[in-house]
Amino acid sequence: MNLPKLASAQEANEWGNANYPNIKWCLDGLDESLIQTVVEQFHLLAQSFPRVAESLSGYCVGEVLDEPEDRPGLAYYDRDDGVIILNYRFWRDADDLRKKVDVGMLNRFRFFSTNPIGALIAHEFGHAAYELFCGTEEYDEWKNLVPCYVSNYAKENELELFAETFAYCVPLEYRPGYPGRTYQLVVDAMV
Repeated sequence: MNLPKLASAQEANEWGNANYPNIKWCLDGLDESLIQTVVEQFHLLAQSFPRVAESLSGYCVGEVLDEPEDRPGLAYYDRDDGVIILNYRFWRDADDLRKKVDVGMLNRFRFFSTNPIGALIAHEFGHAAYELFCGTEEYDEWKNLVPCYVSNYAKENELELFAETFAYCVPLEYRPGYPGRTYQLVVDAMV
């Protein structure tokens, strides 16, 4: 992955805006220890699914509005604007974010991952992929598959089922088996 070592949000924003000019990068406020992971994960997903990356208009740290008080979101995909938002409340402190992610995995709300921060980003990227995936032949086939709930969160609705399965199957941690068919359907539709 031809990615320079990025030490600040400003460097990450400059790199992102130069390499993905259709996407407004604004990672100001991100804990500096997360910068490299956040950029690398996005770049990996964008290289694997360029159509999805081209559909985005923003990748930023910001305030997530209208989040439920009892279950604030760690990240959010704004489908109206095509923006992935990393919730500032959590992403400004890597230790707090990791604790929150660990609790989610331990409670089986989220699937276990050796790269949980990357999986969160992949999940939001999966929401963007879903927008392009709907209405394709592959989507029709996916709808006819028996759901494989990779997490309790995947049981929320079709959007979360797709995003969780996408995050579970992306190249950073590909796992063979049933969800692999979902991954192949997405690849076929997105490439």
